[in-house]
Amino acid sequence: MRGKLVDEMHRKFVISGDPGVLRRLASELEPMAAIVRISLDESASLKPRGGVLDVQALNRSSDDVLRQIRRDIEQGKVVVEISESTSIIDVSRQDLIDHDYDEMLWEEMEQNLRNQARISGNSLVLMALGGIITAAAIGTPPALQVIAIVAASIIAPGFDGIAGVSLGLVLRRWKVVGRAAVAALTTYAIAIAAAGFTFVALRAAGATGKGLGDQTVIELLAVGPPTFVISAASAIAGGLMIVSLRDIYVVGPLMALVLISSASFFGCAVATGSWSIATQALRRLAIDAGFVVAASALVFWFKQRTVHRRRPLD
Repeated sequence: MRGKLVDEMHRKFVISGDPGVLRRLASELEPMAAIVRISLDESASLKPRGGVLDVQALNRSSDDVLRQIRRDIEQGKVVVEISESTSIIDVSRQDLIDHDYDEMLWEEMEQNLRNQARISGNSLVLMALGGIITAAAIGTPPALQVIAIVAASIIAPGFDGIAGVSLGLVLRRWKVVGRAAVAALTTYAIAIAAAGFTFVALRAAGATGKGLGDQTVIELLAVGPPTFVISAASAIAGGLMIVSLRDIYVVGPLMALVLISSASFFGCAVATGSWSIATQALRRLAIDAGFVVAASALVFWFKQRTVHRRRPLD
């Protein structure tokens, strides 16, 4: 339907700084069909001193905008603010709006993954709580056990740090790789430790049921062709959700992957000297984490080759 509101995420760029740079950029962007609106005030900015260029763009042209101004950003001539516009009404461009890309910019992906996976008090507590809930679930009835294990996988931010490693590898940003790897190792270590302490305390209280011999634990740590298919498909889905403005739904892959559960079972097994279970849990954790790294890297590489075709700005 023409003239309808389209609930998409388009991009708004507010570029402040050198008026000469802004004039040049405005003249370069104006002919582009996917640029919806441009406004320029050459004396509106007090900090940085200069003008303000306001550009409303469709997603399909967002990378073009950043390519045009990359050198000026790196030279410190302008400051760029990027935000989202959820709806645009433009009858003359409605077909382009209706079929706009649902892609995040590299800068947005990197920022989101860093925010979700950074080593902070909140992330450490959430990972610890995920481990605690999983350990406590071992001794509960089957229905509560399933609910608790799934909830722990959603509560603990266990996907983004691993996916951040993939993003850094594909874009050859080694600081991103290092930061994401340290964050993932640290947060998972917290989950493992929290699960171990919780399980030892519950075991001392006689509240662990069959313990690590529980059928649910055995089934979740099993490895075979169905496991590989589920893990691979879930990891690919998680990568696609990150790049396609659906990262809020990455909880689905977290529920299908056994990252938090296997890490927690590993902590419980080490704490109680159950080395056979510890080996199985570590194997399952490595398999799922490996799938996340490989599948996310494949998704990011494909998007770099087909959509973005540029390095992110620092």
